[in-house]
Amino acid sequence: MATPTLKRHKDLTGADLHEPKPHAASHRTGGVDPLEYLHTQSIASATWTITHGLHKTRPHVSVQDTAHTTVVGSINFVSDTQLIITFSAAFSGTAFIS
Repeated sequence: MATPTLKRHKDLTGADLHEPKPHAASHRTGGVDPLEYLHTQSIASATWTITHGLHKTRPHVSVQDTAHTTVVGSINFVSDTQLIITFSAAFSGTAFIS
């Protein structure tokens, strides 16, 4: 039996999850992919506190601003369910945690 290929960064309807959401945080768990978390930072900030619930000590973190440019920050892994990312300037965007 072939291993299914997971599609990242799209919801079940095929909508692009890179688009900014009207709320501070959203997550994709349950039937979609319990191994990843999508955080949308709609309010510009130089410090993002993310509670992801993945129960991983050091998950992979990828951040993009609203123009879909990859942004690098300093990550503090607070616990297996929370991390804090500090950037040199405030901005809004999306963090993909897996």
